[in-house]
Amino acid sequence: MVQTVRIEAEARGRAGKGAARAT
Repeated sequence: MVQTVRIEAEARGRAGKGAARAT
């Protein structure tokens, strides 16, 4: 579903830019 794609995109963005997104 669309939610699964968003969760995967966020999980990948956190692995590479976790600190930038956590701010």
